[in-house]
Amino acid sequence: MLSNINVENSESFNSDDKTRIFKSVKSIDGGFSALNSMVIGKMRDWVLVAIDRSIEESKSKIRTQRESVDLVETMGSTLKDEIKKSRLVIWDRLLAKMSMTIDMGKFKEAKEIGEECEVEFADIEERKYLSRTHNNLGKVSNKLGEHEKAIEYYDKALQIYWADNLNVATSYLGLGNAYSSKKLKEYQKAITYYENALQIQKTQLGKFHVDVAMSYNSLGNVYNKQEKYQKAITHYKLALEIRKYQLGSDHVDVAICYINLGNVYNKQGEHQEAITYYENALHIQKDQLGEDHVDVATSYNNLGAVYDKLGEYQKAITYYENALQIRKDQLGEDHQSTKDTINNMRIAKSKL
Repeated sequence: MLSNINVENSESFNSDDKTRIFKSVKSIDGGFSALNSMVIGKMRDWVLVAIDRSIEESKSKIRTQRESVDLVETMGSTLKDEIKKSRLVIWDRLLAKMSMTIDMGKFKEAKEIGEECEVEFADIEERKYLSRTHNNLGKVSNKLGEHEKAIEYYDKALQIYWADNLNVATSYLGLGNAYSSKKLKEYQKAITYYENALQIQKTQLGKFHVDVAMSYNSLGNVYNKQEKYQKAITHYKLALEIRKYQLGSDHVDVAICYINLGNVYNKQGEHQEAITYYENALHIQKDQLGEDHVDVATSYNNLGAVYDKLGEYQKAITYYENALQIRKDQLGEDHQSTKDTINNMRIAKSKL
């Protein structure tokens, strides 16, 4: 949600104005990467304010309706139906807010919203909202590393919907994420759930939908963890094909596929192939995210590691230095990623 805004691709009625504005943007710390992040942040803030306003309006409406029920008993049943509708609006808005807070990385806040929904609407049997609540709580639990709890929530969601629909696919994907985690490492179970999700998505959305690509990518991740590299490559390439077709060859999700493929080829010792994929990813990330984005630093670090393995230590050091500068600026010197890059660079220098 709101993850791919790129101000640099915007248009202007006056090309001279655009040139001057872009020149100013490039002169500030972080450049377009910082501006893109700011725009996304402002849009998220606006949406969250709108959601909160809608919730308060619905709560006010319910208070008025409940007073009317007390005053006019003959209209009670109709007004009670209206109150239920208003409560469902609040539930829907809270779930939307929960999804946004998950995307923003505010997992504890999202968990509180989900648990509030469980209590506040326990008396309403509304399958669609119950399923969304359980699936969202499962997603948050996975993010917090509470994978057993995530499995409980996804199982609850599956008890609501048994038919092959997208709600079930969401639950299957979440279960796959839980079982493939570093904590559980139950890879065969994860594969089964991912394949179930994939089948539903292909039937409901078509074989070339971006959600299908996500499932292929998830399967690739599991096969990668199992060191079944050829299967991993096959699934990553299927994801890549769909994302290039649906999103364009310069989309950041395409870069993710390139990085995944680079990682697998690097593990297999096919370092030149890995370099090609890492460079493709780096090119997209610099264009779409800005040269000072932390993901760009990750690609620099990946390239440094490959050249280190190839014995080209000066090249490795150059890439590590690029990664280090970004990580210092964006994450700070005390962040673990910054420390890792410093250590990588120190080891490479010792080999000269």
